[in-house]
Amino acid sequence: MRVRKAVVGLGNPGPRYERTRHNLGFLAVDRYLARSRRRGRPEALPSRTAQIYRVGDFLVAKPQTYMNRSGLAVLEIARTHRLSPEEILIVYDDVMLPFGKLRARAQGGDGGHHGMASVIEALGTRQIPRLRLGIGRPDLPKDLTDYVLGAFTQEEERELDAFLDRAAQAIEVFLEQDIEAVMNEFNA
Repeated sequence: MRVRKAVVGLGNPGPRYERTRHNLGFLAVDRYLARSRRRGRPEALPSRTAQIYRVGDFLVAKPQTYMNRSGLAVLEIARTHRLSPEEILIVYDDVMLPFGKLRARAQGGDGGHHGMASVIEALGTRQIPRLRLGIGRPDLPKDLTDYVLGAFTQEEERELDAFLDRAAQAIEVFLEQDIEAVMNEFNA
């Protein structure tokens, strides 16, 4: 059975980064995978650059290349499974959106996100569907790297489950329909 679409959550591998803002893409695809188990057990696929799971005729992936080299994993997925960029949804954190806000787009630039910049460079196009997950910006002057690699606050932790559920629903809509449907339902 041919793979129809893929979802790639961006993040950094390893326990040090597990519950950080920058790994929100990983957390969102993990939530989708947990919800998808009712349709059958996800099948792990071999890859040099990512953890990849097949769920029916869809792929769900978490690059293991670190954020700034995410494009290597996305390119491998696209080539191996003959997917066009428009058939791959990239899910990642965004400091330009308030915490808990979702924003889907069919195309665009990287918005200063190094992981998305790597994906755009690797695929050679800006025509890549994406689901941006708001993490907000620090109120006080603070190094942005420390902020995105920092743990969630207690308040963010309280809101995280509902946020990840909405992200998983948006992923489902993309896989079952398209990016336009995600934009219509989740962009407010």
